[in-house]
Amino acid sequence: LMVSRPLHDIGFAVVSASTGLIMDPYRGAVDGGAVGLAKGTAVGVIGVVVKPIVGLADAFSHVMESIHDLAKSVSLDPKYKSVERYRLPYVFGPSRMLLPFCQVDSRSAQLLISHPLKKEAKHGEEVIIASEALNVGTRVDKY
Repeated sequence: LMVSRPLHDIGFAVVSASTGLIMDPYRGAVDGGAVGLAKGTAVGVIGVVVKPIVGLADAFSHVMESIHDLAKSVSLDPKYKSVERYRLPYVFGPSRMLLPFCQVDSRSAQLLISHPLKKEAKHGEEVIIASEALNVGTRVDKY
């Protein structure tokens, strides 16, 4: 696990809170006189409480990120692969309107995506391709 970053987060928060307790009233007094001193003191006191809490939250976040990266890199069994979603592509008809789902059209579009045509259509031209599924055997289709 990466230990230095969470320790840095906590250490920086404590140092920032302690210096803010002195520097915030000083900056307030320089900028706004007595009213600025009061505002700076309030900001410094609030910072003493809030900054260490934020540092702990950052440290916790970095520890969890390290655990996530470690868990992602560990493979328990190489024969198990992550599940990949598989969806047939959408098919658009004339005037680029989405057609109702048809497995033959979607499978044909998938084949065209994986094996594009050699001739490109010019701008404004439409290429019309007809396809039909031929049942060759049990659950085997040819396109």
